[in-house]
Amino acid sequence: KTSFILRFCEDKFEENSLTTIGLDTKKKYIKVDDQKIQLVIWDTAGEERFKSIAKNTYKGAHGIILMYAINRRKTFRAIKEWINNIKEGIDINKIAILIVGNKNDLPPKEREVDEDMVNSLKESEKIEIIESSAKNNVNVNESFIKLVKKMIELGLGQKKESFGEDEDDNGNDKNIKLSDNKNIN
Repeated sequence: KTSFILRFCEDKFEENSLTTIGLDTKKKYIKVDDQKIQLVIWDTAGEERFKSIAKNTYKGAHGIILMYAINRRKTFRAIKEWINNIKEGIDINKIAILIVGNKNDLPPKEREVDEDMVNSLKESEKIEIIESSAKNNVNVNESFIKLVKKMIELGLGQKKESFGEDEDDNGNDKNIKLSDNKNIN
């Protein structure tokens, strides 16, 4: 997940990135449907001992990316638990959620999460699932764009009464807080 965020924010890939301890944040401006949007991305640790930190980020988030590794069934199974944790704290219908299966660059023999498992989760939770590769830069930007479009569709985001770099060409400021809570260690 950290590699996924690094690829998105800095267009870099580090084969052996460090596990997130607690919380890390990054900012990135993107343009979606002619709107300049500032994303504040919260990378929370997926380990059990950091779940309370992740729960606190849900409350102020407008969007969440839940991530699993296609070569680690354990991370896929944890998605249901993450969804249940989100449901405990917020109305899941008032937040944009996207599930991303990362590492689709791996050989098929290493895959532990099959298409039937993905389709079953997609059907039961009614949440879109997309596969990506941070290593090969496949569906990284597209994942964030899909999530932002869903946030816009839900009317999420906040207007600010300020001027400057945060504005688009028309003087409109669109800040959307994006939370990225996943369970890959």
